[in-house]
Amino acid sequence: MNVTIDAPAGYEYQYLASVYLILSFTQKGLLKNAVVDSLSKEDLHLTVMTSHGKNETIEVQFKKKKGTLNIDQFAAYWTHFNAYSDQVNVLPKLADRTADRYYLICNYKAKDYADDLGILANSTTFLNMKIANLKRQI
Repeated sequence: MNVTIDAPAGYEYQYLASVYLILSFTQKGLLKNAVVDSLSKEDLHLTVMTSHGKNETIEVQFKKKKGTLNIDQFAAYWTHFNAYSDQVNVLPKLADRTADRYYLICNYKAKDYADDLGILANSTTFLNMKIANLKRQI
């Protein structure tokens, strides 16, 4: 891994995917608020209007890596702590409803355990196609 090449590519993936999600919710008239890269939140924090007229909080974490996503990495992503915190991670946010939904969006293939967890896994995902489309338009 070359940090000077791989790290910027990861941020580009995160920002393009964030723009796509923000624009998608905006187009549908559902976006109330969006925060990218907040210290106390995940990579993307959205507040959206549900079909029932209530606000819902969505936390999104993006990962762009080479290879496959194994169960240890998956568990680490779900239990990582926010920056400068030793108490706040994803699971308590979901339990206390600080976050209503949490998504891990990555560009690499999940191993067979993904089927048991109900993870959507496809080598040419919808999001990756949209990101490629955004890149062509920029």
